[in-house]
Amino acid sequence: MRTLYLCGAGNSEGVRLALRVNAALSRWDRVLLLDDDTSKLGESRLGVPIVGAIDELAHAGESSEAANLVARTTARRAAVRHRIEASGVPLTSLVHPSVDASECHVAAGALVYEQALLSTATRLGRDSVVFMRAVVGHDTSVGEGCVIASGAVLNARVVLDEQVYVGSNASVLPDARIGARTTIGASSLVVSNVPADSSVLGVPGQVLSTAGAMSAAGDDAQAAAHSHDAAALEAQLLPVLREVLEAPHAGVHERFFEIGGTSLLAVEFVTLASQRVGQAISLVDFFASCSVRELARRLAGARDATAGAGPARVDRLRLLAQRRGHSPRS
Repeated sequence: MRTLYLCGAGNSEGVRLALRVNAALSRWDRVLLLDDDTSKLGESRLGVPIVGAIDELAHAGESSEAANLVARTTARRAAVRHRIEASGVPLTSLVHPSVDASECHVAAGALVYEQALLSTATRLGRDSVVFMRAVVGHDTSVGEGCVIASGAVLNARVVLDEQVYVGSNASVLPDARIGARTTIGASSLVVSNVPADSSVLGVPGQVLSTAGAMSAAGDDAQAAAHSHDAAALEAQLLPVLREVLEAPHAGVHERFFEIGGTSLLAVEFVTLASQRVGQAISLVDFFASCSVRELARRLAGARDATAGAGPARVDRLRLLAQRRGHSPRS
C-alpha cells in the first residue's frame, strides 16, 4: 500500500495541499499525519488521522513517502527534515495542481501552495516552501530549507542561501543574495545583498543583526553580560519569553524566531516586556537582538546612556513611559 506521511499536524494548509495533489495524481492509497504532540493522537485534520509521532517513520513500509509540513521556522523545519532522512523514508515534493512548474527545477521535499507563481528557470532547493500568492522571479534560486511566506516577492535572479525565511509580503529586489539563516521581516524591502545570520526589517530593509557583528563585540559584550543591570534584566525578560512562546524551558541564548516566534508574537513580547522591565522596548531593539541575553545587554547599554543624558532627555523618556502605562527606573 502506497502511503504518504505528513509530518506536522499544525499546518492544516499543508494537509489540504497534500489532498489536492493526491486528488490530481492518485499517487497514494492513504495519507496519514504524524506529530510529536502525543495529546493529538487519534485526532484528525481535514479527515486525515494523526496516527503517531514522527519517529513512527522507522516502521513505514517500502512504498511510503514523507512530506515535511513544518514551516514556522527554518530551524525547526530543518530538524524535522533530518529526522525524516534518518528514517530512510524518501521526501516527496507537493506542488499544487494549479501551479505551473514547467521549466522550473523543484527538488525533493519542496512544497508549493495554491496561487504561488514560479517564473521561468526558478530553482527550488530541497525541502523549501513557497506559500500562497508568493512570487518567485525568473532565474531565482531558493536554497535548501528556505520558507517564502504568503505574498512575498522574490524578483529576478535573487539567490537565497539555505534556511532563509522571507516574511509575508516582503520583497527582495533583483540580483540580491541573501545569506544563510537570515530572517526577512514581514513587509520589508531588501534592496541589496544581506550577510548570513541576519535579521532584516523595514523599508528599505535595515540589517539589524549579524553573527559577525556580535562576534566583533567580543570582550565588551562579554563584560556587559556580567553587569548587574543586564543580569537583572535577563531575569525579568526570560519569563516573558517563556510565557509568550509557551516554551517553559527556553533559555537566554535561544533566538526568538528559531523556537517558534513570529512577527505577531514579537509585538506581544515587546509590549509585555516593556511593562515588566519598566523601560520602553522598540521592535527595532528586539529584532536587533532576538535573544534574551542580547536584548538585556542592549537595554542595559541604553540605561547607561540615559543615565548620562541631560534632565530634558530623561524627562522625555519618562513622559514616553507614562504614555505607555509604566514608569522608568530612576
